[in-house]
Amino acid sequence: MKKSQSRKKQLAPFCFESFPQLLLPVASSLAEKEQPKVKSPLGTVIEMILDVPFNSHPSAPLILLPETFSAQPTITFLTILAVMAFPRDAQARDNFAVMVKSGVVDHLHHHYLSRKIENADRILGEFFIKWLKPHGGIGRIVEASGQNVFSLAQEALFPGLVTGTALIRLLQMAAERIPSPSVGKSLFLVQRRLQELTAYQNSHRKPKSGRHLHRIWKDYRPVAHLWAAWGLSTIQYKDGEPEKTFLDSLPVFLPQFLSLAEGFRRFGLTFYPHGQATPVLPPRETWMFPSALQLSNLYMIMPLLEEWAKNTLTEYRPEHRMN
Repeated sequence: MKKSQSRKKQLAPFCFESFPQLLLPVASSLAEKEQPKVKSPLGTVIEMILDVPFNSHPSAPLILLPETFSAQPTITFLTILAVMAFPRDAQARDNFAVMVKSGVVDHLHHHYLSRKIENADRILGEFFIKWLKPHGGIGRIVEASGQNVFSLAQEALFPGLVTGTALIRLLQMAAERIPSPSVGKSLFLVQRRLQELTAYQNSHRKPKSGRHLHRIWKDYRPVAHLWAAWGLSTIQYKDGEPEKTFLDSLPVFLPQFLSLAEGFRRFGLTFYPHGQATPVLPPRETWMFPSALQLSNLYMIMPLLEEWAKNTLTEYRPEHRMN
């Protein structure tokens, strides 16, 4: 018991908030196991165990993080964001990386000039050429800039959040032992929630059917764990300081984001819906972090399903995925 209390104290004091209103209103518990052991008035308390070996598919794509990722939280997160936005498009990921790195070097250039650093142009030029080499060299700048890659990445926000929220809902149902949790049920909850949100009622991009949401899930499920973690980590840090966004707080929250993502990945790769021969996330396609990455265990609370969600699930039929 003392060990559990000690580990809980290591968690930073924060509260989760919905983003935008599609996600759960409070923090979601994450765990590799389906069977919860502890109950609380707010939900189910589960330990997310990440310091044990986990067998991943040898063909699973790897997210190559900077060697000093803890000292470069913004670059690390943007590297992950490229995968989140373009999980199936290597060229778009390269274009995104080229534009991000160009912006970083431009910022460094202004900084070097303001400090009158000798040979700044030569130093940065050599560094820039070397930095862009994995993406095809400095000639990729023109191609990347012409693709409007940041706008394309912004467009991934909606389908990414839909996919991440579906995985969150699935884990929530599993923790509460809702009969036969499935992606279909999760997306049914997401669809119903979207229908109720004023922000999407008049949107041309609003999903018209369950079929549309299932297409989104199919396209983005290799990064569903990353979007789920991002959604829960887009929070406001409250500890006697001014409120901060997720990006402002990256040095604090990046380790937790990585752990959240890995927890969701392990859950998705080990959870088999009733009657299914394959797990929720495809082992060959689901993106993963390097196995050498050291991640911390976490205690989190899985909130109970809201009454509207329970009522909605009673209306679910398998054919809803096609409507």
